[in-house]
Amino acid sequence: MRSELRTLAGITDRINASVEKTAKVALALALLGGVLLVIAVWKQPGQGVALQEARIAVASAVSFAALLSLAMLRRFGGQVAFAFFSLCCYVGSTGLSIYAGTGVASPGNAVTLTLAVLSGFLVSPRAGLLTTLTALASVIGLTWAQSMGWISGLNSTNIPPAATYLVSYLCMFSIAGWTIYQFGTMFLQAIHHLDRARVALEDKVQQLEKTKIELKDSEQRLTALLDTAPMAILIFHIEDGRLHYANQHAMKEHQVRSLIELERLAVCTQEPFSRADLLQAIEQTYQFGPHERQWRSVDHSGKELWWSVRLDILLLDGIEYVAAFGENITDQITVHQSLIDEQFRLEEKVKDRTKELLEQQRQLNAILDALPVALSIKDLQGRYRMCNHVFETLAGKRQAEVLGHEDGELFNFPIAYAIGHDDAEVIQVGVSKRSEQDILTAEGELKDFLVTKVPLLDDRGHAQALLTLATDISDIKALQRELRAATKDAERLAQIKAEFLANMSHEIRTPLHGVLGLAHIGVREHAQDPDALALFQKITRSGQHLLGVVNDILDFSKIDAGKMHIESNCINPLQIAEEALNILAERAASKGLKLSLQAGPLPNWISGDNLRIQQILINLLSNGVKFTERGYVTLSVERQDDWLTFSVTDSGIGMPPQMLSRVFSPFEQADTSITRQFGGTGLGLTISRQLARLMGGDIDVVSTPGKGSTFTLRIPNKTPETPPVTALVARKHLGPRPLTGLRVLAVDDVDVNREILQHLLESEGAEAMTASDGLDALTQIQSHSPDYFDVVLMDVQMPGMDGLAATAHIKQHAPALPVIALTAHALAEERARCLEAGMCSHLPKPVDPEKMVLEILGKAGRLVAHEVEPTSSERQMKTGEDMTQALNTLHGVDLNMALARCGGKVNVLIKLLHTFSKNQQGLSTRIEAQLASAPEEARRTAHALKGTSANLGFAEISLLAAELEEACQKGVDVALPALRILEKALDGTLTQLNEWLTQADESLGIAYNTA
Repeated sequence: MRSELRTLAGITDRINASVEKTAKVALALALLGGVLLVIAVWKQPGQGVALQEARIAVASAVSFAALLSLAMLRRFGGQVAFAFFSLCCYVGSTGLSIYAGTGVASPGNAVTLTLAVLSGFLVSPRAGLLTTLTALASVIGLTWAQSMGWISGLNSTNIPPAATYLVSYLCMFSIAGWTIYQFGTMFLQAIHHLDRARVALEDKVQQLEKTKIELKDSEQRLTALLDTAPMAILIFHIEDGRLHYANQHAMKEHQVRSLIELERLAVCTQEPFSRADLLQAIEQTYQFGPHERQWRSVDHSGKELWWSVRLDILLLDGIEYVAAFGENITDQITVHQSLIDEQFRLEEKVKDRTKELLEQQRQLNAILDALPVALSIKDLQGRYRMCNHVFETLAGKRQAEVLGHEDGELFNFPIAYAIGHDDAEVIQVGVSKRSEQDILTAEGELKDFLVTKVPLLDDRGHAQALLTLATDISDIKALQRELRAATKDAERLAQIKAEFLANMSHEIRTPLHGVLGLAHIGVREHAQDPDALALFQKITRSGQHLLGVVNDILDFSKIDAGKMHIESNCINPLQIAEEALNILAERAASKGLKLSLQAGPLPNWISGDNLRIQQILINLLSNGVKFTERGYVTLSVERQDDWLTFSVTDSGIGMPPQMLSRVFSPFEQADTSITRQFGGTGLGLTISRQLARLMGGDIDVVSTPGKGSTFTLRIPNKTPETPPVTALVARKHLGPRPLTGLRVLAVDDVDVNREILQHLLESEGAEAMTASDGLDALTQIQSHSPDYFDVVLMDVQMPGMDGLAATAHIKQHAPALPVIALTAHALAEERARCLEAGMCSHLPKPVDPEKMVLEILGKAGRLVAHEVEPTSSERQMKTGEDMTQALNTLHGVDLNMALARCGGKVNVLIKLLHTFSKNQQGLSTRIEAQLASAPEEARRTAHALKGTSANLGFAEISLLAAELEEACQKGVDVALPALRILEKALDGTLTQLNEWLTQADESLGIAYNTA
């Protein structure tokens, strides 16, 4: 059942719809009946023509009335339409009864009665009553007319056809039955739905009671919520603005307990917060809806309270009120007012500060203008934003002509372009740049300037401007040029001095060598002649003294020129002390002095220069022996934390305090009388202290006149990175020729390098074979069995097939053959490349002969470790010291390293140096021709020179050759300048080398055919 039937309104709508439907069906049946009645009367014979036509006319009129009523039903409803139809039927049937004279017996009376009943259902009970009364009146009237004879009544002439009765009764009965059925059904349904509506109404009443209770509870909760809300809530009547309700928060804020007192404090204040203003706000809220405003009230003590209020309409119990929701903003207003006051004070401070800044700006501008530097600041678009007076003078323009303009507007194109290029670089990199530039001033004078450009960065580190400072350094540059000229002249004089000293040393040493030799012979051959022996001994002592003077002068000259080189070797401090005492033992014994050594706990090895430490100790001991006539000279050695100290204490003449400060000065002794008495140059202590300081130490002296002196040498106690005992013992324990029985193939593309390797290997007992490149090495290995060679020394960088490719092919033929890499590249990446190619180890160039021997023995499986303590004779050996001194006379060349690569054989080294000198003649012309025709050949030539010169100790030549090798890969234009630099250095080196070789040949008695 549809939902609308569950209410009284739904039932009413259902009845109205049923009436409409019943009226529509009744009128349709009446229309059908009228049509059938016309047909029945027309087809029925035995009637009078006039009566038949009258009956047809009435039947037609009924049909027309039914059709017209259906049309009226759409517009005016079923009640009006059926009432109209009933009236038409009544008029028609009554008129026909009178006209036909049938009276009460007319079938139309049944129609009238039926319509009277239906009108009560379809129109209204009142219409049904009226219709019924009209029908009764009609029957009574017809009966009375018939009795009066006014109408004939029913007779044979006017009897309606039977079909008329049939149609009339069938139609009326159908309409009546349908109507009764419809209204009976509707009545039962109405009763049913009314009962259901009653039940629903009872449920609603119960629900309303429950809702009423809930609303009451909700109202109580709402009241509690409003009372505990953290804002003031006031509810006003719309009509007169009276206060209806206020929560506890509002009471508490105003310090009151009643609504009357609250209303007096919250509303009754002066304008614009009076009651009139409140009524106006309530009216505005009622008309235009919610809005916000500020309101002022006072609490019980009279303190002002400020509120941020929102006004809105509130419905309570069906009555509209205006609710004010207020937030106390008194503190905010106070803070705001304080901020306004503070802002005013700050504005005053800003004015004062601005005045100060303007004054500071004026002073800054004055300072900038007073600076002897041209200063300018440009923005990122290159426009000048600031410049000082010096810049204006330099540019020849006023400040107004500079500011806001770019370089292109101030200077010619070349100058503007150069400035812009530097500016862009500094801004892009974000790092300051300093350079010296020649700048043409406004007067047309070219001056030197030091230009500094600094990017001014923002807080994110991005450049936002550029500061340029240009300092006139013309005077400084002039002084520098003068200083360079003076320095060059001083260097020339120093070179002349050094050459003079070297020549004098040579000229003195040569005859002195003969004098001392003859003196030694005389001492040995005239030992039985006291007079002659004394004479020859005096000659020997004088010669040795002269040799010491020469050595002191040469050492002082080296130190003074900054060319004294300090070695770092593994040395035994106790051994050095013993050797120094042994050297002075004879001289001390001749004077009857007690020479002794006192040593505390000492390290076995330290890192230092054995030769120079011994030289200092001999100097100090010699002074002690020289200035002590009787008593003792003691050398004490001890370790003190990170220092090792050597103290020489004597019981000699001592020194007064005023002489202690001058004792280490050049050419100084205690006094001139002492110089005459004891002799000497006065350089020994000066040289000793400077040597000590070069080694990171120093010498101190403590002296008392008449009681003696104590000189203390302090040097750092450095532990050597690789203690030498194991290495030296292991090397010596291998025997004099440890590589005997091994066959080694040495591969290098440089002939001198191959010759050096061959000499080294053969001097150690190996059978050495050489190959010029990787292909040559591969050919030799493949021509023998895989185990023919024991080890291969393979150069890595070679023309044609390099060492890496050759090693890969060798491993295919002889997988077990160890290949040791020889390369000037000692980086970890190069070592990794060698190992990846199949090489077993890596020896960096220049090659250390001892390391090479140990590496070969290790890879060939011949190396055996031994633990042997060195003997005293081994500790006292001075390996190659005399040769080292001779080799050091060739300045700028490490011939000690080259000698080590030649197995310590000086004749092999000198032969290789002669070959090197010969091969480099005309090298620059040869390389220049190769650059023009075959640049790759030029690169190979430079590569060969790099390796050869490195092996022979020519480090500078090797470095310049490496730069030329790299330049050859970049083109002739880059290679030619590098070639010129190499040519100049090589010419100077060869000139010096040839002079040294001539002297070495004469000294060693060696002659080589260099043709």
